[in-house]
Amino acid sequence: MVAYEHFKKFTYKEIVLGVIFALFSSLILFLSVSFSNPYVAIIISLASGVIFMNLFVYLTQKSGSALLFYFLLGLFTINIDDLGISGWEKVGAYVFAGLIFEIIFLVLKFTIYNLPVDMILGTSFSTASIVLFSSILIVFGFPSLSLKLTNLIIIAFFTGLFFSTFTFLILYFISGQKWMIKFRNYLGY
Repeated sequence: MVAYEHFKKFTYKEIVLGVIFALFSSLILFLSVSFSNPYVAIIISLASGVIFMNLFVYLTQKSGSALLFYFLLGLFTINIDDLGISGWEKVGAYVFAGLIFEIIFLVLKFTIYNLPVDMILGTSFSTASIVLFSSILIVFGFPSLSLKLTNLIIIAFFTGLFFSTFTFLILYFISGQKWMIKFRNYLGY
């Protein structure tokens, strides 16, 4: 069942928040590519994208939040070659991941003990789809699933799973804090 209550327009404050989160994630991605080896840089870039995307989706609670965040992240990191692609192909890979997340998030409304399974699974599959779609764009067709590519997709999936759960737990424990309530009221919630 599709959650129709999530279909609302973005406010100016929410768009600015998305830009700020995408800029922070872009900065972390740039620093990881500049100062670490490529394998660590991919994991750090995926983790920072997952954390800030989940923060943005948790705070806005609107459909299209992940799509907007990933589009902005792709634009801000358009010249950084962390996934083997750059330019508009990278923006396309991030937008595709945002679409995967939005489909899973809107269709699969399921929680276990307050744990948002829709958010966690949507994040995990969208993170894995970034790596898969990037490899498709690199070879201009569907790649043969070699052991290295399969391992990278599995690592991306579990990176999304771990950091999405981590972000939820952090937000769960700080959601009752006075400053967080004021911030949510500032955003209009």
